[in-house]
Amino acid sequence: QIGNLYFNSAVEKPDHDPQAQRLYKLAAQYYRAVVERNPKHYGALFQLGRVAMQHQDWAEAAGYFCRCAELAPHSYRPLYNLASSLFALQMGL
Repeated sequence: QIGNLYFNSAVEKPDHDPQAQRLYKLAAQYYRAVVERNPKHYGALFQLGRVAMQHQDWAEAAGYFCRCAELAPHSYRPLYNLASSLFALQMGL
């Protein structure tokens, strides 16, 4: 839950704001700690994908969303974000 507080606070700030970048980094630390304890934690993996998207690290984001899609094959959310990440990666964004 703490990771989500950091992430949501960062989303409210402009992308170039140094404080937003610090908050994303803190959120990612919490999400990674959750994944270390439970590698199949859908919520933490999904949020790590969102953090990667915020940093425009499309390959990393795609990896997280692919794992989420495997864990929740009937959910559209990871598939949508996976497609968005792969599109951005292909377009060189």
